[in-house]
Amino acid sequence: MSTPVELGWLRPALDRCRELIATHAAPKRWTKSSSHGAGEVVTEIDLVIERLLIDAIGVRMPTATVLSEESHPDPAALANDMCFVIDPDRRH
Repeated sequence: MSTPVELGWLRPALDRCRELIATHAAPKRWTKSSSHGAGEVVTEIDLVIERLLIDAIGVRMPTATVLSEESHPDPAALANDMCFVIDPDRRH
């Protein structure tokens, strides 16, 4: 059985993400191709949130891998003992 990981240290980054979402009602958007060939909407806030979370994780847990929809989409990251999955989709 795996040991639970305490994630309270991530709260400041998550609070900043919530603040960004609340203050950017109409961020710049564009469409990228998904791995399934369909178009996927990406916003500038998606990328900022993803970067904030990846940076916070890297500082606290540098050996952890990240599987992230926007910039780290390689599922091989899941093979690591500690992997964070980030999907910064901000649906309304």
